[in-house]
Amino acid sequence: MSWRSAIARVLDGRTLSRRVLDRELPGSIPAGQVGTVLDVGGASGIRYRRLVRCQRYWTVDVQPQNRPSVVGDAHRLPLADGSVDLVLCLQVLEHCRRPADVVREIHRVLAPGGRLVLSTVLVYELHGSPYDFYRFTEEALRDLAHDFAEVKVRTLGNRFVAAYDLTMARSLALNTLFGRVAYRIGTVPSASCPCGFILESVKS
Repeated sequence: MSWRSAIARVLDGRTLSRRVLDRELPGSIPAGQVGTVLDVGGASGIRYRRLVRCQRYWTVDVQPQNRPSVVGDAHRLPLADGSVDLVLCLQVLEHCRRPADVVREIHRVLAPGGRLVLSTVLVYELHGSPYDFYRFTEEALRDLAHDFAEVKVRTLGNRFVAAYDLTMARSLALNTLFGRVAYRIGTVPSASCPCGFILESVKS
């Protein structure tokens, strides 16, 4: 283990909601081999590539300094119709000016039977400003995904997770001290006050 890895394990800067997402996300990823994966807004793809067994893993990101496979805008994906088998769009949609256009583009580039796995926040502080535009409820996500044949929405987090992220998680020191304990005691999802969602959709 490198010294950087050792420090990262001790000084875990993930918010509680990110820990919950990291725990739940593998259950939304297809277990079998996938042909082509597109990670929308995924920078270089380091964070999620390990979760997917695939032949090709592409990333598209509007910022070239993030070293994506393709520099492009999620509102107008630079890919052919039906060219992708799985799209990941994780913690990105709230940063898009026209989220309906993004979901429509994802539907376009997916092959028939292709899957979308999308996550986004509901109760969370402003981040990535000035490019933080929206928060989504379950019904909003279902409405955005109305062109898909199958839609499932999974709830993430609760009041405690939201309150923790808005207070403790902003401090690396406090989060290092209390993050693991908070993760163990208070991450059961709440239907009445979730802090985010995972949307799973299948194109007909």
